[in-house]
Amino acid sequence: MKTKVFYFTGTGNSLYAAKQIVQNLGDAELISISKVIDTDIDFSCEKIVIVFPVYLWGLPNIISEFIKKIKVPNTTSVYAIATNGGLAGDPHKYIKEILKKKRWYIIRRISYLDA
Repeated sequence: MKTKVFYFTGTGNSLYAAKQIVQNLGDAELISISKVIDTDIDFSCEKIVIVFPVYLWGLPNIISEFIKKIKVPNTTSVYAIATNGGLAGDPHKYIKEILKKKRWYIIRRISYLDA
C-alpha cells in the first residue's frame, strides 16, 4: 500500500474530500480516524494523508491526538488537508506545534474550501 488516507469528518465534507483523494491517487486506502484512534494503528506506507475539518479555527481534538500517535520513518511523507466552509483559521499552526516536538516540519500547507 503506497498511501493511507486517514480522515475525520463531522458533516461529511472531509469524507467527500478524502474519497476524492483516494480515487485520484489510485493505490490508496481510506481509513476513518474515529474507528482506529483507540487501536494500534498501522502506519506502514509511503505516504500518509490526513483530512479533517477546521473546528473553531483550529484542530478537532481527535486530530491532535491522532497526529501525536503517528510513528513513521523519515522516508514517509505526511500531508494534512483541512476542509472548511470559508473561515479556515490556522489549523496548520497547531499541527506545526505538535510536529515540532517530533522534529518533523510542514513543507506545504493545504486548505480545501467546501463549495
